[in-house]
Amino acid sequence: MFEGDAVTKNMDAALKSHTDAGMTFDATSKTDKAALYKVMVQVGKLEGHKALAAMELPFPNGWALSEGSLSNLRKGQYDAHRAQVIYDWLMQHRFAQAHAADKRLFPETSEQQFQRIVDERAIKGRLRVVTGRSGMGLVEHASQRRDDAVRIKAGQAFWFELELDTPGYAVALQGHQGKWVPFALVDGTEMVAEVRAGVNVLPRMADGVADTLREMTSLGPNQFVFAIAQTRRFSTDIQSLSEGCLSNTCVLHRIATVLDV
Repeated sequence: MFEGDAVTKNMDAALKSHTDAGMTFDATSKTDKAALYKVMVQVGKLEGHKALAAMELPFPNGWALSEGSLSNLRKGQYDAHRAQVIYDWLMQHRFAQAHAADKRLFPETSEQQFQRIVDERAIKGRLRVVTGRSGMGLVEHASQRRDDAVRIKAGQAFWFELELDTPGYAVALQGHQGKWVPFALVDGTEMVAEVRAGVNVLPRMADGVADTLREMTSLGPNQFVFAIAQTRRFSTDIQSLSEGCLSNTCVLHRIATVLDV
């Protein structure tokens, strides 16, 4: 989460509110476990594995299976704990392939849909991280390279510069471990900021001075995405943002960061 100068939502609380409500897998259901077996076999086949080898992929220490086990696996007659491990492994490591194989069992969540849209449509190179002390000017550009992740130390003060060709309104989100959390852009409380053509300092105080952020807990890779629209009336809700971007009513700008200890 962010601490210090800018008041933002607690990341841990936000993660709880951004649940994957669309998950439909029941590890105790023979029907679901039979369907899961088919998905695991299809995913394994894509990588050159036969059925037994595919079923063992999620288990680093192996799973004592034989050709005689296949009949029970096809019928969904296997342990619920094993089934949950397989499902979780596919969700974490092979979601795209699993989703393609069975969209009911592996539905695309709002967060995953938004990530896909960001990957496909977001503009790089016009959003920059700036480090330093709020109110003291542009002390140091952490990076102006288009593709490299900017490295930020835990507790280090930073803010953003966003360069635009046309004015509009902006909202911002932090992406970490598959979750997207909005953060305030004006006075630590207002989620929507009016932006102008040219370089914009964000987040900011009402007088335009940078309202610095300090990331304390979300270690490792992070993404920051700013969505720009022509109306103030647009939501930070992931589903609404996805729909707006797909209908071309908003434009996305992104930058990747890595938070170091």
